[in-house]
Parts: sequence; structure tokens; C-alpha cells
Amino acid sequence: MFKNFSRMVVKKRDRARMSAKKLLRLDKVYKSLKKPGRCKEKEKSSSGVTVGYSCTDKSFVTMKLPKNDDGVINVPLLCSQIRGRQIIDAMRLHKVGFLTYLPFGKFRRRFGLLFNDYAANVRSSSPVEDERRVVTDMLLTMDVDAASYRVGQSQIFFRAGALERIESQRDEKLTGPIVLLQARCRGYLARKKLNTLKEKLE
Repeated sequence: MFKNFSRMVVKKRDRARMSAKKLLRLDKVYKSLKKPGRCKEKEKSSSGVTVGYSCTDKSFVTMKLPKNDDGVINVPLLCSQIRGRQIIDAMRLHKVGFLTYLPFGKFRRRFGLLFNDYAANVRSSSPVEDERRVVTDMLLTMDVDAASYRVGQSQIFFRAGALERIESQRDEKLTGPIVLLQARCRGYLARKKLNTLKEKLE
């Protein structure tokens, strides 16, 4: 359609009289009216990006200095990092058999109800001055075998199965109050339902 339109325009005018500039302008109008395909659009966009980069005087510099020490390890730095993260101590404990561990705060919050003196005096969420001493007292009260745990600077390390035994003690202690609470809730709901039925009958 656009091709025929451009031909008609050219036929109406005298081609000999038209200058080369006018013919180029008419050709540009025809090309602008023609819809480009997706491939052409992608080609134009990619070429536009490359042209834009070439027009700007940008230079990309990577901040890496050339070195010839490939594969060389800074041994003192590596040793200080391992000591700082206490990786060797953790590996030794894991090798001996202390597989699971808990921080002092988490242990206090989770198993504080098994320690009666602690539960009476201190809330499990409140901060304590000497957490290590409190946790050691809790473990002695729970009758946990001393060979099945190690108390560290900020964590307790347990052998396999020791933490599960303490968890079972906690579950046994929690079962009674939870069952009692459920019974009271069911009784309250049953009485409430009975009262509504009585009101309907009256």
C-alpha cells in the first residue's frame, strides 16, 4: 500500500525535475511508514547500543593488580582465621562425638521449666549475669550424665541422644499442664453450649 502511494506521488510529479535530495527524502518517508519486523528491531536496538558506547568516551578499568603468586596461601593469615573462628575446637568436639549444640540462652528458655529453683527465681527470658553457671546448675538438677555433654564458652555440646533425652523430659513435664488446660477449655465450651441450649428452650 505504502509502496503504491510513493509511486503515485512520484508519477504525479515530474521525476526529471525532482532533485536527488527530494528522492532520498521520499525514500526515507516510505521506509519509516513500513513496519519493521522483530529481527530488524533487535538488530537496530543492538546496533544503537554499540553506537552509543562508541560515541561516549568511557574506559572500563578493572582494579586488579597483576601478581605472580597464583596458588600461594598466606599461612599465618589462614591460621589466625581458623583460631578466631574456633574451627579446630569445633572439629575436635565433633570428632569425639559431641554432634549437637545449643547456645546458653536458647537452652535456658527451652529447658528452664525442668529446673525448679531457676524457674522460681529467674524468668527464662530475662538476662542472667553468669549464664554458664546457671546452665551448669540446670544440667546437674536434670540428672544428665556428665560424660554426655561439654559446657563451652557460649554453647553446650551434647553427644548423640543426650539432647533427645532432655527433650523427652521436657515433653513429659509439659504434657500434664497442657492436658489440664485442654480439659478446662473443653469444659468451658461445653458449659457455654449448655447455657445457650437452656436459653433457647426457655
